[in-house]
Amino acid sequence: MYQMQEAQPPNGPTEDRHQKPVQLQQIKQQQQEEEQGWEDQRSVDGIELEKKQQAARQRASKFSEEQIIAILKEAQSKTIKTVCVKHDISEEIFDVWKKKYGHLA
Repeated sequence: MYQMQEAQPPNGPTEDRHQKPVQLQQIKQQQQEEEQGWEDQRSVDGIELEKKQQAARQRASKFSEEQIIAILKEAQSKTIKTVCVKHDISEEIFDVWKKKYGHLA
């Protein structure tokens, strides 16, 4: 009536059991190589991202050098606060301009 089947080992046939550690080692090695590749890419992306962030911080001024010098000269006859309000700039920006372009004004 019913035939009993021979029980298979949980890992499959005996031949596969010996090959499995080798396959696992190969898979781990591939994963490590892929992870190393991702780390290399992240460092390249990180450098590129840093350059983009630096470029964003150094965006072009809405004032040309000539305009900046004229504003600095204007501040010689008026108060700095009045000039900053008139030209919609902060006093910190004015100080930066004065350090950079003060010798031209």
